[in-house]
Amino acid sequence: MTSDQIKLAIYQSFYSVVRIGVQPSQDVFFASTIVSTWPGTPPPTAWPTFWYDSVALEIQQSFMSFGKYLPGLDGGWLSANASKYKWNDVYLWANGTNPAIPGGILDYIPTPAATSATSATTTPV
Repeated sequence: MTSDQIKLAIYQSFYSVVRIGVQPSQDVFFASTIVSTWPGTPPPTAWPTFWYDSVALEIQQSFMSFGKYLPGLDGGWLSANASKYKWNDVYLWANGTNPAIPGGILDYIPTPAATSATSATTTPV
Protein backbone atom coordinates (compact mmCIF):
# COMPACT_ATOMS: atom_id res chain seq x y z
CA MET A 1 0.00 0.00 0.00
CA THR A 2 1.16 3.49 -0.71
CA SER A 3 1.10 6.22 1.93
CA ASP A 4 -1.89 7.83 0.22
CA GLN A 5 -3.76 4.51 0.18
CA ILE A 6 -3.10 4.02 3.90
CA LYS A 7 -4.40 7.51 4.71
CA LEU A 8 -7.46 7.07 2.54
CA ALA A 9 -8.21 3.66 4.06
CA ILE A 10 -8.14 5.06 7.60
CA TYR A 11 -10.16 8.17 6.72
CA GLN A 12 -12.82 6.40 4.67
CA SER A 13 -13.09 3.54 7.15
CA PHE A 14 -13.73 5.92 10.03
CA TYR A 15 -16.45 7.76 8.14
CA SER A 16 -18.09 4.61 6.83
CA VAL A 17 -18.84 3.82 10.50
CA VAL A 18 -19.24 7.33 11.92
CA ARG A 19 -21.83 8.97 9.71
CA ILE A 20 -21.89 12.75 9.88
CA GLY A 21 -23.24 15.37 7.51
CA VAL A 22 -20.05 17.10 6.44
CA GLN A 23 -16.75 15.34 6.85
CA PRO A 24 -13.69 17.40 7.68
CA SER A 25 -10.83 17.44 5.21
CA GLN A 26 -8.22 14.72 5.55
CA ASP A 27 -5.76 17.34 6.85
CA VAL A 28 -8.13 18.32 9.67
CA PHE A 29 -8.99 14.69 10.44
CA PHE A 30 -5.37 13.52 10.69
CA ALA A 31 -4.44 16.54 12.85
CA SER A 32 -7.20 15.61 15.33
CA THR A 33 -6.96 13.36 18.35
CA ILE A 34 -8.92 10.16 18.00
CA VAL A 35 -11.24 11.13 20.86
CA SER A 36 -12.06 14.54 19.35
CA THR A 37 -13.45 12.87 16.22
CA TRP A 38 -15.57 10.37 18.15
CA PRO A 39 -19.34 10.46 17.66
CA GLY A 40 -21.59 11.94 20.31
CA THR A 41 -24.06 9.11 19.82
CA PRO A 42 -23.72 6.69 22.71
CA PRO A 43 -22.93 3.07 21.87
CA PRO A 44 -25.53 0.35 22.42
CA THR A 45 -25.83 -0.36 26.16
CA ALA A 46 -25.07 -4.04 25.61
CA TRP A 47 -21.93 -3.18 23.60
CA PRO A 48 -20.11 -0.26 25.23
CA THR A 49 -17.06 -0.59 22.95
CA PHE A 50 -19.16 -0.66 19.77
CA TRP A 51 -17.71 2.49 18.18
CA TYR A 52 -14.09 1.55 18.89
CA ASP A 53 -14.56 -2.05 17.76
CA SER A 54 -16.44 -1.06 14.60
CA VAL A 55 -13.95 1.59 13.49
CA ALA A 56 -10.94 -0.68 14.12
CA LEU A 57 -12.60 -3.55 12.25
CA GLU A 58 -13.45 -1.32 9.30
CA ILE A 59 -9.87 -0.03 9.11
CA GLN A 60 -8.52 -3.59 9.22
CA GLN A 61 -10.95 -4.64 6.50
CA SER A 62 -9.75 -1.77 4.31
CA PHE A 63 -6.16 -2.90 4.81
CA MET A 64 -7.18 -6.50 4.07
CA SER A 65 -8.57 -5.43 0.71
CA PHE A 66 -4.89 -4.79 -0.12
CA GLY A 67 -3.80 -8.09 1.48
CA LYS A 68 -2.47 -6.25 4.57
CA TYR A 69 -3.30 -5.86 8.25
CA LEU A 70 -2.03 -3.81 11.20
CA PRO A 71 -1.13 -6.05 14.15
CA GLY A 72 -2.37 -4.59 17.42
CA LEU A 73 -5.04 -2.28 15.97
CA ASP A 74 -8.35 -3.22 17.52
CA GLY A 75 -11.14 -1.59 19.49
CA GLY A 76 -9.23 -2.02 22.75
CA TRP A 77 -6.21 -0.16 21.36
CA LEU A 78 -8.34 2.69 20.00
CA SER A 79 -10.23 2.99 23.29
CA ALA A 80 -7.07 2.95 25.41
CA ASN A 81 -5.26 5.48 23.21
CA ALA A 82 -8.05 7.77 22.00
CA SER A 83 -6.86 10.72 24.08
CA LYS A 84 -3.16 10.03 23.66
CA TYR A 85 -2.85 9.85 19.87
CA LYS A 86 -3.97 11.70 16.78
CA TRP A 87 -5.16 9.96 13.64
CA ASN A 88 -1.87 10.95 12.05
CA ASP A 89 -0.12 8.80 14.66
CA VAL A 90 -2.23 5.83 13.54
CA TYR A 91 -1.30 6.58 9.94
CA LEU A 92 2.41 6.78 10.82
CA TRP A 93 2.10 3.53 12.78
CA ALA A 94 0.51 1.79 9.79
CA ASN A 95 3.14 3.30 7.52
CA GLY A 96 5.87 1.96 9.82
CA THR A 97 7.29 5.42 10.55
CA ASN A 98 6.02 6.16 14.08
CA PRO A 99 8.79 5.63 16.66
CA ALA A 100 6.23 5.88 19.49
CA ILE A 101 4.29 2.90 18.08
CA PRO A 102 6.71 0.52 16.36
CA GLY A 103 5.49 -1.77 13.63
CA GLY A 104 3.50 -1.22 10.52
CA ILE A 105 1.13 -3.01 8.21
CA LEU A 106 2.06 -6.54 7.27
CA ASP A 107 1.08 -8.90 4.49
CA TYR A 108 -2.14 -10.69 5.41
CA ILE A 109 -1.76 -13.23 2.65
CA PRO A 110 1.78 -14.44 1.94
CA THR A 111 3.02 -13.24 -1.41
CA PRO A 112 4.84 -15.65 -3.74
CA ALA A 113 8.16 -13.99 -2.86
CA ALA A 114 7.55 -14.82 0.80
CA THR A 115 6.90 -18.52 0.17
CA SER A 116 9.47 -21.28 0.09
CA ALA A 117 11.34 -22.22 -3.08
CA THR A 118 9.33 -25.41 -3.43
CA SER A 119 5.97 -23.70 -3.23
CA ALA A 120 7.06 -21.12 -5.79
CA THR A 121 7.05 -23.89 -8.41
CA THR A 122 3.42 -24.84 -7.75
CA THR A 123 0.58 -23.43 -9.77
CA PRO A 124 -1.52 -20.87 -7.85
CA VAL A 125 -5.22 -21.56 -7.51
